[in-house]
This record gives sequence, C-alpha cells and structure tokens, in this order.
Amino acid sequence: MLKKDCNNNIDLVAEMQKSKLICINMPETMFSTDEEKDMYCTYWLTKIWGALQIRYLEELQPYELDDILHLKSYHSLNHIKYENGYAKFITKLPHS
Repeated sequence: MLKKDCNNNIDLVAEMQKSKLICINMPETMFSTDEEKDMYCTYWLTKIWGALQIRYLEELQPYELDDILHLKSYHSLNHIKYENGYAKFITKLPHS
C-alpha cells in the first residue's frame, strides 16, 4: 500500500459531495495480525476525517477558519438553506 502509485487515488471530498454510500471492503484474510488491521483502519479513518474537514471548510467560503476562530463574543456564522441554495453570513446574537 505504501509503495503504490498515487495516480489512481480516489478523491474522497469529491465522492462525499455526491451523497452516495462509500464502502471500504477489507477482508479479514488481508490481515495477519490485529496490529495490521488497526493500521489499515487508522489509515482510512484519517483519510475520511481529513476529507470531512476539507469539505466543511469549502462549505464556509468566502469565510475562512480564521474568521470563525476570531468571531466577536455573541456573534455566529450561519449557513442557512433556502429556496435558491444556501446563504452564509455572520450575525450578532442578543445577550442579556
């Protein structure tokens, strides 16, 4: 797996955008030890988690992670679905 060419890799971000089921089949006979199975599972969980983070950040454009981390107190970034798509905006929230 580590020596495999990267040209035919699957773009998990693009595949997740399709909203279809993604199955990763790993037959038990593929693993000779529990540690080997753990390494493969960790690899795929890391790839999936990374793809989810990229997808999340893409959905926030034109805002960036830095904008979210530095929001003023009582402000929120909103991502709202409406008839024509999605709206993204920052609002000031009421406080007592």
